[in-house]
Amino acid sequence: MLIFKIAWRNLLRHKGKSLVIGVIIFLGALIMTVGNASVIGAQQGFEKNFVQRFSGDLILVSKEEKKDSVLFSMMGDSIKVMDNYTSLEKVLKKQDYIDDFIPLTRGIAVLLGLEDTFFGVYAIGTNLKDYQRMFHNNVEITEGRKLENGERGILITEYTRDQIYKYTGHWVVPKGFAVNPEALTDDARREYEAGTLHIEHDLVFIGWGESTLNTDIRLPITGIIHFAVLNGVLNEVSIMDIESFRECFGYFTAADTAVKLTKEEKTSLDMMNDDEIFGNQDIFADTATTNAGYDVKSLQAQTEKKSGQVNLDEGAYNFISVRFKSDVPFEQGKKKLEQALAAGGADARIIDWKTASGQVAQMAGAMQGAVGIFVWLLFFVAAIIISNTLSMAALERTEELGMMRAIGALKGYFISHMFILETFLLSAVFSALGIIAGSIGVLALRLADIRAGANEMLHILFGGDSFKPVLGIAGTLGGILQLAILASFAMIYPIIVVTRIKPLDAINRN
Repeated sequence: MLIFKIAWRNLLRHKGKSLVIGVIIFLGALIMTVGNASVIGAQQGFEKNFVQRFSGDLILVSKEEKKDSVLFSMMGDSIKVMDNYTSLEKVLKKQDYIDDFIPLTRGIAVLLGLEDTFFGVYAIGTNLKDYQRMFHNNVEITEGRKLENGERGILITEYTRDQIYKYTGHWVVPKGFAVNPEALTDDARREYEAGTLHIEHDLVFIGWGESTLNTDIRLPITGIIHFAVLNGVLNEVSIMDIESFRECFGYFTAADTAVKLTKEEKTSLDMMNDDEIFGNQDIFADTATTNAGYDVKSLQAQTEKKSGQVNLDEGAYNFISVRFKSDVPFEQGKKKLEQALAAGGADARIIDWKTASGQVAQMAGAMQGAVGIFVWLLFFVAAIIISNTLSMAALERTEELGMMRAIGALKGYFISHMFILETFLLSAVFSALGIIAGSIGVLALRLADIRAGANEMLHILFGGDSFKPVLGIAGTLGGILQLAILASFAMIYPIIVVTRIKPLDAINRN
């Protein structure tokens, strides 16, 4: 009790020094609170938005697929085909902890016929209605119309349209719609006003990948889109109807499966379809109509007839996105699904969303980690300043501390404990004020609704479309622990200084 009274009296006697140290501690607590909330908000926001709006919790791929980063990969590397979706679907439907799932394809579709420029469009093959259900209507139509289930076409993102114009000089407009002058880039607007703008309502694509069955396919542009959440991250992801994607990449379509084509029959059929796209049927007219004992035109007629009647789930896919119910812990859900797939003899491998997203998740983690490191560096600088200020304050009190030693105060107990208590009182009061001010600052930042705009880096740094720091109990407790470490580190050298002060030092000062 005596040490506490003396420590409190000393703080009041040295108000100036105490206030300086207190302000530094206050600022450290403030920065810590806002910094921790920013990192936690970004991490939680990115995971929630990415999982709920694009990837799902888990990705199922073929066991033959060796890559892990299957959602985004360098140069758009192809993914092994899964042709057993209907059997996997039966297993997934039985799992009561799964909220939803959807089969998808993805790849780079190369544009043909515009310019001698290689331009690839990152495309996902799916049924838009199912995709919207799975990912909470994340696709928004800005021009044109949506792509109906069973309809052939492609939805191009605003960013992709701008890039197509940049590299080919052609401006994409949804089929059946006029040019929207407000959407034009500056260069496109000048050409449009001069009447020289090249306008395209449909495009020819060919799949980029390992398959030798990749096919040229002409598709109408149904609409122009952007993503409601994380558009800065997903702005290159266009959406193609699933059957067109399969044809483009040489996969077995649902119609192929219904007719039960062999690979040889599909190859000849795709060659004939290529020929018709470019209006040069004479090339194959005599040689392709019959081949190896089968009639290609007959096969074409059969697949065209089946295309409007088949179950689209019976064709090929690349992966399946799976989302757990909100109350199911990730590791628990993953373990249960692994057991269910093993019990069902399902041919699939599980990849978690972070691993599957590859460089995108790595970049997000690196940027968010950099913010955390920056906060710790500020703490370190603050600790050095506090330590230096405390040391100077101790030296200025040499006479006082020397007299205490002269009348019997022990340096290892009374002096050091008094000094620790003084620092603790300052830290407790000003840290509390800093945390309160930081919490108010976090609330103000959330209400300010700072937007990322079109900046991809800000989308990743914010973990979403806007800056939404999250403090919470874990963040507050973590901050208190950080402040305790800061205060402890700052006291090490000043304590060494005060314990070295001797009674003779007080006399020499006088």
